[in-house]
Amino acid sequence: MKVEFWLDANLLGIREKKDMLLRRTGTLVKEYPHFYAIRTKTGYITCVNKHDLICGQAKLEVLK
Repeated sequence: MKVEFWLDANLLGIREKKDMLLRRTGTLVKEYPHFYAIRTKTGYITCVNKHDLICGQAKLEVLK
């Protein structure tokens, strides 16, 4: 399933882009109890924490 997600740059440890949301796309690998595992176009697996989605530090949208 294709997904698009936004992460707060603070979560990634990027200090230069402190107040930015970074947008990425990828495919959902698996849903775990506390996070989603998403494989990006470069092949890396990124974990999006469900708590960050609730707090608003991250966003997740399913693409068709």
